[in-house]
Amino acid sequence: MKTTVSAGLFNGWSADRDPPRFTLLRDGRVCEAAFAALVAVYTPRLRRIAASWAAGSEEDILQDVFVRLLERPGRFDAAGNQVGFLYTLTRN
Repeated sequence: MKTTVSAGLFNGWSADRDPPRFTLLRDGRVCEAAFAALVAVYTPRLRRIAASWAAGSEEDILQDVFVRLLERPGRFDAAGNQVGFLYTLTRN
């Protein structure tokens, strides 16, 4: 089951629990609240990954990841492993 969550609910989310699932598309449009919650939840982890590969360029990498995500939100919604999908976008 996919649900939209508020960012405040997952400020303390840890790797030993399942990450939240997000549904970005609603009626064919990107849900701004879901996108904002996703950014709030995953930015710290993605920033650490980006820093390990390209120190000093983390913000550029994160912007690219989230722009690419907005360009194809349906692919993210359909991803079986949304965390893996985001990590792959960050690596590439």
